[in-house]
Amino acid sequence: MWSDSLRLIHEEEIYDPEHGVMDMTIPVHLAQYMRDVLEGSVCFKGNKVIINGKVTIPLYFMCWLQIVVLKELFVETSELQKKVEELLATQGDLLNKNKKETRNLSEITFIRKNNEFSHKYSISKTRIEEINKNLKLLNEFKKLIKESLNTITKVDVLVQSINLINSFDEFNIKKEDLIEIISKGAE
Repeated sequence: MWSDSLRLIHEEEIYDPEHGVMDMTIPVHLAQYMRDVLEGSVCFKGNKVIINGKVTIPLYFMCWLQIVVLKELFVETSELQKKVEELLATQGDLLNKNKKETRNLSEITFIRKNNEFSHKYSISKTRIEEINKNLKLLNEFKKLIKESLNTITKVDVLVQSINLINSFDEFNIKKEDLIEIISKGAE
């Protein structure tokens, strides 16, 4: 599910200062974000885009984003909205049931029933809040695809930027390995 991937990245943005400075108007930041989101579905190696094990060109990558991914986002959004509606209906049922059951109860039984109700209601409310966060992330991702990746030129820049980031990451790893080798030699 796309919301799982988006949620992980969103939480990294909250808790990791390095991710918190990302600005989607900067091509390299957008590329880093898209690479992270698409990690399980798309591989970028050696200036190639690989989707489902097949090497493709940026034009087909754009089509995949605009057709397949947007459709999957729509389906996931619909499913999550349905869950919210079900949870809201459950909350209404809980409220009605609680009102009916607690009218003529002893004080101890009333407190116990009220605690059970509060617990169930709280769980339902928390779940709705979580789903609404996921819906917000899905809608932001849809908007990003529609606005920032709606032309072949923009997708070409994205692919080039992702390849640049991959090369930079490899360079940094080699640099760190070299520093480690030098520091061990100095000991």
